[in-house]
Amino acid sequence: EVEGAEIGCYVTLHVSEVPVSVVECFRQGTPLIAFSLLPHEQKRTNINCRDS
Repeated sequence: EVEGAEIGCYVTLHVSEVPVSVVECFRQGTPLIAFSLLPHEQKRTNINCRDS
């Protein structure tokens, strides 16, 4: 039995309670890459935004 999505599958993520300032950094139609940390890695998340 596979836990989670299989490799190569497309998934839809629904994210709530995101500040407007963060949402404004992303352009519709551009990819957003989501990933998780391995168990031994520090549990810290960084989001890099670029205004082009």
